[in-house]
Amino acid sequence: RDAVLEDVMRVTSELGKSLILVTHNLEEALFTGDRVMVMSPAPGRIRQDIRTLPSRAPRVIDCKQAPEFRAAERTLYELLAEGPL
Repeated sequence: RDAVLEDVMRVTSELGKSLILVTHNLEEALFTGDRVMVMSPAPGRIRQDIRTLPSRAPRVIDCKQAPEFRAAERTLYELLAEGPL
């Protein structure tokens, strides 16, 4: 799965295109996105807009070990642990 994500990021960068990805996987969201939008339950509203790592296109899987990546991941887990607002 990581190899596919790296390929998608590389191709998207090479083509100069944007990508919208809807996922429930936090690590995948942080790796592929410049921003992660956390939605509230119905009616769906943007609860929080989180900026991820500075753009390093194409990103490589190694960036998942960066302290900034892990900090953003913790922020997402804490936000989701609070439950619906």
